Amino acid sequence: MSDWLRNTTREELEQRSRAGATATYIGSGTVLCRVLDEFGMFVPGADLSLAPHLILDGFWESWVTRAIAQFVKPGDRVIDVGACFGYFTLLLADLVGPTGRVLALEPMLPTMGLLERNVEINGFSDRCRLVMSAAGAKNGTGTMRFPISHWGSARMDGQPLLPRLGLERTKETSTPFASLDRMCAARFERKAPTFVKIDAEGSELAIWRGMQGIWKANKEMTVCMEYAAELGGDELVAELRSDGATVQIIDPLGDVVPFKSLGPMEMLWVTHG
Repeated sequence: MSDWLRNTTREELEQRSRAGATATYIGSGTVLCRVLDEFGMFVPGADLSLAPHLILDGFWESWVTRAIAQFVKPGDRVIDVGACFGYFTLLLADLVGPTGRVLALEPMLPTMGLLERNVEINGFSDRCRLVMSAAGAKNGTGTMRFPISHWGSARMDGQPLLPRLGLERTKETSTPFASLDRMCAARFERKAPTFVKIDAEGSELAIWRGMQGIWKANKEMTVCMEYAAELGGDELVAELRSDGATVQIIDPLGDVVPFKSLGPMEMLWVTHG
């Protein structure tokens, strides 16, 4: 499946995914749907963030999907920080193939349960390591808070939710967090990954500070991470540049391009300068 994704346009990706999208309610608030015209995914019917797009369209963030599909190769070691239900985890697992490895981090217990099921039903258990943890600058335990109808918007340690979610009922849970440097030492046999995707609702700067060891160890590493102006994104970009990184963005077509200014939310493409 990954071959067609590596050679497609955003428009073709969306058309093929929509044509193949199907969904069935299987009880207990769960919907089974087909995404990217290939993968089966269990998603919570109550979620209003990712689930509606996966159920109706069969894809999520098609421009990011296309950029990742063009970059990640068979045999790569990759990390998915903020895996949620596993959309990008499944994509990465397919792209790296049986000789590659995926380390997927998801701190929420209900979401981790869906992630585990999604990896298993797609036959990727042999190449994926799933860890119920957040990533950060150091190791410890914190509080994760998430709006009950926006499962993809959880935040750590009392950070304010996005303004549009500020009035929504939330749940809280205690969760461990650790630096990517430590996780990679334990799970990649001290080999630095080739690609890291980070979507952590404002924790990107802390995660960056906790991965300096693996970043410096592999000059070929690429990091794809979310920039959100209202979640401290400008400080993140400034620190990336001060650390000597080249920062580009994924444009709406799914190409990696330089930028003159940043919109309110972007996906950054970070490489060694």
